[in-house]
Amino acid sequence: MARYQHKDVESILKLFELELSTLNRLSRLEKMKIRKRVANAILPALAASNSEPDVFLNMVENKLRDVFALFFDGWGFRERLHQRVNKIIKASKIMLKPAG
Repeated sequence: MARYQHKDVESILKLFELELSTLNRLSRLEKMKIRKRVANAILPALAASNSEPDVFLNMVENKLRDVFALFFDGWGFRERLHQRVNKIIKASKIMLKPAG
């Protein structure tokens, strides 16, 4: 299993945070609950999908389907999330490659 740096997980959470900040119709308490659910879904999905961003997205979307439905630009957000996870996975593979 690949090890992911704290900054990688934080960058994914930041994407969700930026999207949540655009939702004026949710109360502060509702946003806090969503943040907790997102945080609880990200790390297990990232660990389980250490080779495919599509697997990660499917796992996260299955757990957070209602959260994705709240976002105004759901498809654009999904694409940005896919690109970010793809970069993280590529970087972790480079770090794991033996030098030689």
